[in-house]
Order: sequence, then structure tokens, then C-alpha cells
Amino acid sequence: MLTKERSRNIIIVGGYGSGKTTAAIEIMGSRPFILMQANDISLKDIYSYPKTHGIIIEDVHFKPDKVNILNIMYNN
Repeated sequence: MLTKERSRNIIIVGGYGSGKTTAAIEIMGSRPFILMQANDISLKDIYSYPKTHGIIIEDVHFKPDKVNILNIMYNN
């Protein structure tokens, strides 16, 4: 029986200075990724971004672009 591997989003939560970004970069390993601030999401079309690449979004607590963040999470 063949099974399809399903990719899942990983959300890392922690206080200021807890190493969230460092942990996210370590999880990415050698995989290419982009790093964006939550209030300045430059990726408007999630379908044009390769699924094999990663996305790290920082500072979600400061005026996040919630619509684009949710679009990235649900369509990735």
C-alpha cells in the first residue's frame, strides 16, 4: 500500500531571547529558506514559492499581516 507523505507546518513559540529563530534555522538544515517579519510579508503569491523551501516568520506579536500569514500556513 502506498501512502502519501504529508508536510506539516511547525510553529515554535517562546519568549524574547529564547532561541526560536535559531531553532527554526537548525530545523531547516541545508534546505533553502526565507526569513520575514510578520508585519512585512513580502511573499504575496504562495504558489510561486517552491514547496521544498522553508519560510520563517518572526515577530508575530507586532502588527502582523494576519491574512498573508494564514494564507501561507493553509496553502503550504
